[in-house]
Amino acid sequence: MIRAEEALAAADAFVTRGPARRVERLGSGHIHDTFSVSCDGGTGEVRYVVQRLNPRVFPDPLAVVENAGLLTRTLSASLTGADAERRCLRCIPTRSGALAHVDAEGRVWRSFARIEGALTYDTVQSPEQAERAARAFGSFVAQLVGLSPSRLHITIPGFHALPAVSLQIGAREPAHVRQVPAVPAVH
Repeated sequence: MIRAEEALAAADAFVTRGPARRVERLGSGHIHDTFSVSCDGGTGEVRYVVQRLNPRVFPDPLAVVENAGLLTRTLSASLTGADAERRCLRCIPTRSGALAHVDAEGRVWRSFARIEGALTYDTVQSPEQAERAARAFGSFVAQLVGLSPSRLHITIPGFHALPAVSLQIGAREPAHVRQVPAVPAVH
């Protein structure tokens, strides 16, 4: 597990509005090590998210960072309105201009501007919340319509191959569960 001091050191590699002063673990993620970093912005505290990518899940973490950069650039170009900065992550570059920092141990880090007041949930709390999440995902996909998939790296081979995934899931489920039709559950 990554220690807070290591995250603080990694945060110094990114362009922030002041020196990193404090770091704390953020959320309950189970893939990456994620931290909130507080910086002295001169006119007050500014917070960022610094994340160490998990190479056991993503063998090429730099490809994940490149994909995130392309997606956020594409999304932010399509957003308008006063809340546009709240509706899309903003990647923070390193002092050398890259979107990733590789530390002395070879660990890959990335950073985003923290979206203050944003909430995340580990599990869906209500059908209404599930519907809002589905609508947000639909909006996300619609905004990416012009982006050619060939521009993205495959970060986990076969992950989005739905027939293969459903076969893998189905093979683990008992027969009586596999035979339940999905349509009534959707409506």
